[in-house]
Amino acid sequence: MLRAASAMKKLFAIAGLFIVATSSWGQNVEEVVVTGARTEEGATMPGTFLRKTGDYLLLQVNVTNDTREAQARKDEIYATLRTALAAANRDGSIELSVIDENDLVIALKVDSATVVLRNGDRPDTSATRISVKTKIPQQGANGQARR
Repeated sequence: MLRAASAMKKLFAIAGLFIVATSSWGQNVEEVVVTGARTEEGATMPGTFLRKTGDYLLLQVNVTNDTREAQARKDEIYATLRTALAAANRDGSIELSVIDENDLVIALKVDSATVVLRNGDRPDTSATRISVKTKIPQQGANGQARR
């Protein structure tokens, strides 16, 4: 009998410690960070994932011209940029920027101060790089077709 009472006391003591330890442990957790994925053999996707749609679509475009005369190349590239800028302004949801040689992004204004023309890959070519930015719609995102 004494042995059963001693065993019961030990059991209650262990249960009490377990309850106190688990209740205080759970109160201090503010953030859970998952750093890996565990998959079963042959599985291609983890059991849990989070899908976050991007806010903007960014596209870098190289504008190149290979007209023989340097001034004509410059004029044709500027004409192309003016047409693209006019179309973006009509649309209203597209932003165009110039990317300079230091990868600095500058709002596109078709003038010699913002458009940096550089030599192209071949002789008698000029090029510049622009960035096209547009907001991704929340409906129909992730490649889904709109109906």
